[in-house]
Amino acid sequence: MLSRVADAVYWMSRYIERAENVARFVDVNLHLMLDLPQDSGEQWGAAGGHLGRPRPL
Repeated sequence: MLSRVADAVYWMSRYIERAENVARFVDVNLHLMLDLPQDSGEQWGAAGGHLGRPRPL
């Protein structure tokens, strides 16, 4: 019983850490996007590639 709880806590902390890193990444890209000119829409395409998502065509 204790090992199942420890395993669940371990994986929960891993997912929380991953969500925190993605939130930080999105926050940094948002601030970079605010500094870019209006016609530059490529910032989020590169961010999606780093998150494991394919770049839009």
